[in-house]
Amino acid sequence: MPLSLTLAAVAGAILSSLMSLLLRGRLGRRLAACLCALSCAAGLAGVLSALLDPGAAPPCLSLSWPALGAALSFRLDALSAFFAAPVFVVGGLGAVYGHGYLDAHSRPFAAPWMGFFWGLMVAAMALLVLAADAPAFLLAWELMALSAFFLVGADHAVEPGARKAALLYLLCTHAATLALFAAFALLKSGSGSFSFVRGVLDNADPLLRGAVTALLLFAFSVKAGLMPLHLWLPDAHAHAPSHVSALMSGVMIKMGVYGLFRTAWLMPGMAPAWGGLLLALGCLSAVLGVLNALGQHDLKRLLAWHSVENIGIIVTGLGLALLGRALDLPLMTALGLAGALFHVWNHALFKSALFLSAGAVIRAQGTRELDRMGGLSKGMPVTALCFLLGAWAICGLPVMNGFASEFLVYRGALCSLAPGPAWLAFAALSAVALATAGALAAACFVKAYGSVFLGRPRKGTPVPLRDAPASMLAAMLILVGACLALGLAPNLMLGGLGAVASVWDPSLSLAAVQGSLDGLSLAMPVLALALFAAGALVAFGPFMFKAAQETWACAFPDVPARAQYSASSLADSLLRQFTVLLGSRHEGARMEGHFPGPAAFHSRTADLAYERGVVPVYLGLRRAALGLRGLQQGGMPRYLIYVMALLAVLLLNLLPIRAWMEGLF
Repeated sequence: MPLSLTLAAVAGAILSSLMSLLLRGRLGRRLAACLCALSCAAGLAGVLSALLDPGAAPPCLSLSWPALGAALSFRLDALSAFFAAPVFVVGGLGAVYGHGYLDAHSRPFAAPWMGFFWGLMVAAMALLVLAADAPAFLLAWELMALSAFFLVGADHAVEPGARKAALLYLLCTHAATLALFAAFALLKSGSGSFSFVRGVLDNADPLLRGAVTALLLFAFSVKAGLMPLHLWLPDAHAHAPSHVSALMSGVMIKMGVYGLFRTAWLMPGMAPAWGGLLLALGCLSAVLGVLNALGQHDLKRLLAWHSVENIGIIVTGLGLALLGRALDLPLMTALGLAGALFHVWNHALFKSALFLSAGAVIRAQGTRELDRMGGLSKGMPVTALCFLLGAWAICGLPVMNGFASEFLVYRGALCSLAPGPAWLAFAALSAVALATAGALAAACFVKAYGSVFLGRPRKGTPVPLRDAPASMLAAMLILVGACLALGLAPNLMLGGLGAVASVWDPSLSLAAVQGSLDGLSLAMPVLALALFAAGALVAFGPFMFKAAQETWACAFPDVPARAQYSASSLADSLLRQFTVLLGSRHEGARMEGHFPGPAAFHSRTADLAYERGVVPVYLGLRRAALGLRGLQQGGMPRYLIYVMALLAVLLLNLLPIRAWMEGLF
């Protein structure tokens, strides 16, 4: 029944995509959204039933494909079910949100195509986590990649950078696909089968096993957006429609994380160096991701860089789990694994809520620039509340769900303080990296929320008179409600985490994880009540006790909007401390004297991996290609010389030159 429900949900998502394309107009979009939401609800019921019954054998289905000469196999084990749940949650709610979002779209003829590729992408991601062999995995992977490509470029006529972002994404994802082809070919040569079986390469040559691991880690790190392979992510998430950004950031990049978990499941005997590598890349992504987010002026690009940060947190937990498993440290393994898995769900919920809230703001304001926004909380109170709760969760603050998962990863990192191998000293630094990332994330969202929702409206941007449509608000409220529920009662995750742990490592015990989550479930409601009481006292205390005072405004009776802090100036003092890491540039005249003249300020934060890594390599290859252009441009005599030279090389390879030389000397 669980696998049947899940596959029925896949079929329903595909049917909704066809309905969106064939039934044009608002009615067609509404029916397609309803069908996609109902299908995702059925799929969610199927995967949750698989998680709640971990003792049952995972259901399997095999479909023969004569043209391929192989079968497509699908299996719903606990690991697949855990990663399929966010697909159906965000896929269904995003379809409902998109119905209201696309009503105001400037290109109504593009909306049916967005609905078509939306349904295909949801179906492809669900099939991807169900795949039990390489052919099924690659088929779903390519369908997901192409659907995302068309969704990123959907607004190319009105969004100047959408086409470039889509092409960059396609280039990166196909590089990952080539690595997957090579890895699965080596898997077949080492095991004799394309099937995914735990320990499939245990008896294979160590060199082959290392090559397969390296290729899989490269491919899945590209899809996850792990630094320094994140090149496609900021542009793609910034230029895609907002509900597409939510699906890509909340779910699609988790397909790369799923691949990393599945790789560790396939090869349980991975050396400690692989865990150390993932730990280093995770810490690098967490810190540099949030630093780059702090320097952004585009709201969606800011959220995109926070996806890099949170993928870093997840991969840090996975690195701790792999390191603990290789060094026989079950406590570190359990805490790292549980924290990483828990954060997969948490990030899917709060990042989707943030992108959907940002979409409502952009729909109302007509811009993504933070410095042109302000004062939206009065006209859009529900959106402001959803963004605030999502920001609270992503900063890892107590009573929201981000705190619980990051707490487990912290505990796993602190396990490395015990005496042991040298790897543990390296793992201890991850706690410092996570603390740094958390503090910078709080500063970044103070900047984002203050610039967008507080203060006064900026000149030149419309002031919304009402909030977003009901379908958009409903999706946002459900997501932040789930964030709050998992924050107040994180022990709700124990069943799912235990089911995945029993599949990933049957000998692993989650007793320490259960103790941590039970303790948080007792403390968080009390802390929430205390915070609510303190907030109410601060908000209403002056009026209750007749102590309200007028705010001192420096002798200005009415402070203009242009006197407010902008997003750029608010983050400037922090960014200047990390100029070496970010390569940020600050432009503008200094204000000097008692009566300074007009002055302007602007800062720009570059993606160093792209500008100092990819661009120079590309330009070098381009120059080399231009230098070789003469080889392919010429008359017939030149091409005949090429053919003769090649024949000479082949003949020399066939002649027994070595035997002749030995006989001669």
